[in-house]
Amino acid sequence: MNYKQQLSRFYRNQMKESEVFKLGMTPDFLRENGMPALSMQMTQRVARKVTQPGGEGVVGHGISRQIMKDIKRQLENPVMIIGNPGKNAYVIVTDKNDYQGNPVIIAIHCNRKFERKRVNEIKSIYGRHNFEKYIKREKMKGNVIYMDEKKADGLRQSGGLQLPKEDATIVHENNIPCAGTDVNGKFEKTLPMAGWSYYSRSLGE
Repeated sequence: MNYKQQLSRFYRNQMKESEVFKLGMTPDFLRENGMPALSMQMTQRVARKVTQPGGEGVVGHGISRQIMKDIKRQLENPVMIIGNPGKNAYVIVTDKNDYQGNPVIIAIHCNRKFERKRVNEIKSIYGRHNFEKYIKREKMKGNVIYMDEKKADGLRQSGGLQLPKEDATIVHENNIPCAGTDVNGKFEKTLPMAGWSYYSRSLGE
């Protein structure tokens, strides 16, 4: 059963309690940019939290069904990748906006133990408030691993954002991998990583 079939069953309340969403192998592009070659998954608990509307006394992010259906494509074609391989934590910036107009991001913890195997786990999906300031901070700290300038321009235009542009294209012979993973390759539009500002909402919801 593929991810979209699982999602359809989720919205009809037909998933078994023990089931998790299986999104297949981590996309090549994310692996080239440091993520380990592991399967990706998401728990139903996370899916419920990100899809239910937020409100007084309710923690929810109101992510639409259409955005949820499009998650795999967003992972394969990110606008930006922000992360710290040393902490096994990544944020994928998508080209979607939530109901408040905030850019939707996907927080991932990689190399996590699940039952008897290791996986890359989606921990949250939500619209990032103060997105412009967030990106500027992360770029200053050297945490913006990849930025697709064309797609970033789309975010700038659609949301009136003043996002920083890449100063230059840098090519790395060896990517910086997640702990315990040997990932080698060559990619462009990559910035060196320095410090990491750990945002609990971004990476640990």
